[in-house]
Amino acid sequence: MNSKKHLLLVGPTDDYYKKSLQCNALVSILTEKWRLSDYQSNSCNNVLLVDFNNVEELILVILENHKIHPFDCVLSFTELGTVPSAIISSMLNIPGPSLFCSLICRDKFRTRELTGSNLPSKINYKLIENQSSIINFIEMHGFPVVIKPRDGMGSHSVSINYNLHDALENCKEGYLIESFAPGKEFSCETFSINGQHYIIAVTEKVLGGLSGVVEVGHKVVSKKHIDHSLKLWINGVLNNIQLRDGVAHIEFKKDNENFHFIECHNRPGGDRIWQLVELATGFDLIRSTINLFLGNNVQVPNFDNRCSEIVYFDFISGIVTDVKHPFERTPEWVRWYEWKAKDGVEIKPMTDSFDRYGGFIIEANNEHELEARKILIMKEVEVVTIENI
Repeated sequence: MNSKKHLLLVGPTDDYYKKSLQCNALVSILTEKWRLSDYQSNSCNNVLLVDFNNVEELILVILENHKIHPFDCVLSFTELGTVPSAIISSMLNIPGPSLFCSLICRDKFRTRELTGSNLPSKINYKLIENQSSIINFIEMHGFPVVIKPRDGMGSHSVSINYNLHDALENCKEGYLIESFAPGKEFSCETFSINGQHYIIAVTEKVLGGLSGVVEVGHKVVSKKHIDHSLKLWINGVLNNIQLRDGVAHIEFKKDNENFHFIECHNRPGGDRIWQLVELATGFDLIRSTINLFLGNNVQVPNFDNRCSEIVYFDFISGIVTDVKHPFERTPEWVRWYEWKAKDGVEIKPMTDSFDRYGGFIIEANNEHELEARKILIMKEVEVVTIENI
């Protein structure tokens, strides 16, 4: 009989699945057909396919397979996998994400309701019921305002509005309207063990795209952003959403000494932030979370940060006619790259995190070296487009 514990991984990317294979566990995958990659299909012995929105099907498939080969824990590191994972954890009474925390984090309105009453530096917000509710909110709080879906992800359908016409154009019933928070935007990657919270890294965000709110870069430069006031504030956020174990991702703005909450998740940040954190700190958020839920001893060491950065290209829209890039032979400090801007490809305006045509990750010993390396790469990148008529 195999003594390894049985991990159910829900909706993973290939990177997360590969991480799980390094954790001395038997791994099964629960995912949706459109998410299943060739790599997962060919390498995983037990793949379960369901529609995440069909809870009855999900429950029946899990119960049937749990009888044959019981699961010891369930996890997801992707946005749409956290709630199914939490449902399975609660149903089977095995280690996994908190159902309360998962439901709160998937709903930006409920997150604000929970955190807004307990954290200082509040952002005004309201759930849109009709056009009158938008007009009343703007009359009370002024412009600019942010409008976004309460269950959105990847900056999809998020807009910054400076006048009533645009606000009414972008609103939908059930969307959230918020005052625009001042300050520089950051995200914080944390790790928790039995309610003890640790800040692993803070990333500086670079925003762009058509709406100005699409994340086109993230940078981990040092521990300079981590101080006592941030630790207290982050602890407050995590305690409010009742997160006790594993990885979390909190987005916020800082204006002088004020923190403005944006959103949080009981999963790692997207855009390969987990890789940036690992390069900068040496701490593996993914494997550490898996090991923790498998019942293994996990400790958070003291570490000195190096620097890492991911840059996504924001090309001029149109049909690609010529390209130049340095990625056929890259220095060892380029740790990942993706290039989709090939001849004949139509570059569309970047409206969310899914409208991307490539990017790269670099690492360095300090911020000055990091910037120099980024400039070196960007000098070698050129994409020529013509207007699509």
